[in-house]
Amino acid sequence: MALAHPYHKNHTTVQPSPNFVLLSCDKNNAELIMDRINRIPMVTDVKEIEGAYDILITLQSVPLDKVKQIIAEKIRTIPGIRTSLTLLGINPGLV
Repeated sequence: MALAHPYHKNHTTVQPSPNFVLLSCDKNNAELIMDRINRIPMVTDVKEIEGAYDILITLQSVPLDKVKQIIAEKIRTIPGIRTSLTLLGINPGLV
């Protein structure tokens, strides 16, 4: 869903920003964890990454309470996940 943005050049529409979740997990379970995450309706992308975190999840732009619910009830309950870091997308001028 695109939002009208009065401060955007030429008053065009701006796409809502997605939200991201970084996961640290047991490497042996990464594929199983990614498979379960892919089944969550609000998840639009899941990638295995290298570094301090092992998995990057992209969530649809949804209200903060829905993001919290998805993470608490659907993601953090998956066995093998050690830690998570949530990054909320923000559209300039809409906050």
